[in-house]
Amino acid sequence: MAPGAFRPAPKVRSALIRLTPLREPLVRPEEVAALRVFVAACFSRRRKQLKNVVPGVDLKALGFDPTIRPERLSPEAFVRLLRAQPSC
Repeated sequence: MAPGAFRPAPKVRSALIRLTPLREPLVRPEEVAALRVFVAACFSRRRKQLKNVVPGVDLKALGFDPTIRPERLSPEAFVRLLRAQPSC
């Protein structure tokens, strides 16, 4: 609804979104906990470049720009990086 529909009019706009589950999940059930830890670690250092967040991974070979920041990655990219980790 538009802000003018309310009295007093709020200073924000709202939106309704619909989320549709994927047919196939991005991660296997056994990867969920590791992905949560991995993403949390990436975002604990948001201002860092990817090369500093995931050391020991050949980012260029995986098609990643090593200077990109984690907040610019898609969910699929996080899964690819998780699976490329030496401990995975």
